[in-house]
Amino acid sequence: AVREPIVEFFTNIYEKFVEIFFEEDDIENAPNSIETVYTLDFVPEGYMFESCLINTHNTEFLWIDENHGRIVFSQYLLNSKTLVDYEDTEYAICKIGDYDVIYIIKYDYITYFWNNNEYAFSLTIPLNQEFDDISACIESVKYFNH
Repeated sequence: AVREPIVEFFTNIYEKFVEIFFEEDDIENAPNSIETVYTLDFVPEGYMFESCLINTHNTEFLWIDENHGRIVFSQYLLNSKTLVDYEDTEYAICKIGDYDVIYIIKYDYITYFWNNNEYAFSLTIPLNQEFDDISACIESVKYFNH
C-alpha cells in the first residue's frame, strides 16, 4: 500500500506574533513555484467575486458582500513562512474535514491556515460567519481553471 505523505505545520509563538512554517523534508518535495492554482468552489450566500491575483509565489482570491465583508482565500508555497500578529488574538488548532487547521481570531475576522501536502492555504472570513459555511469553504478547495 502506498502511504500518503503527511505535511505538518509548526509554529513558533513569540510575544507579539506567531510564525507558521513547515519541515525542511516537506519543503524539499513541494513545488518551488505555483504550478497548480486552487480556489474555493463554495462561498457563503451574499458574497460576490471581486478579484484575483495569481503569481509564481502566491495567489489571492477576494469576495465581498453588500456590507463590505470580505472573504480572502490565499495559496502559498510550503517554503514560505507566514507571520501572524498575535496581539489581542485567540489562537488554536482544530480539525476540519481531513485537515488540521490553525485559526487566529483578530478583530472581526478569523483566519484559517492549512495545507494539502503540496501548498499552504489561508482563508480569512468574517467572524460572524456560520462554522458550517467556513467548513464548506475549506473543504471546497479545488483546481482553478483559468
